[in-house]
Formats: sequence, structure tokens, C-alpha cells
Amino acid sequence: MFFNRKGYHSLNSMTICDHEYRILAIDSKYGLAAHDSFVWKHSAQRKFLEEQFNQNNFKNVWLLGDSGYPLEPWCLTPFRNHEEGSTQARFNEAHSKAVWLKEPLVS
Repeated sequence: MFFNRKGYHSLNSMTICDHEYRILAIDSKYGLAAHDSFVWKHSAQRKFLEEQFNQNNFKNVWLLGDSGYPLEPWCLTPFRNHEEGSTQARFNEAHSKAVWLKEPLVS
């Protein structure tokens, strides 16, 4: 369970940090055989965010996840197969840098 695809021991750790890179949560209880979406689906953090969202709290709070995570109202992930120069490409660029856009994506 703790062997990666190269045959080494490893863990698949989910780390959540804020905009100042302060670590808010770490979940390292699964081996590398567990996909990111599995770790997320079974995390206390996801359950908490889902509950808060369903209670109309945290409507303007999002986590930025990579493409291994599912798109959810509280977890933004990059677009797949976007066209170069498109709005989706601009979003992905901002997402990967975790920066606030100073201008709208759509004019």
C-alpha cells in the first residue's frame, strides 16, 4: 500500500495551507496507492466545508486543488483541455500561481 509506482515507499499527503502558506491541515494516513480524490473524499476538511456550504456559510471561500481533485462549490480545480489564449487558460494560469486576478476573465 505504501509503494509508489517506482517501487519506493511513500505517502500520499494532502496539505491545506492559507494564502500566507500557513499549514492548516495535513492528512497523511493513506498510502500512495490512494488517489487524491479518495483522500479528499474521506477527509474531515471536505466534510466540514460541505456542511458549511450547505448551511449557507463560507459562500465566498474556496480551496484551490490540482486536477487530481474533483470540482466542487468549495474546491476550484483547473480546466482540462482548454484552448490556448482562452478564458479557461487565463483561469488556469492564475490558479496555478494562486494569485488574485486584477481584471475580470471575461470582458
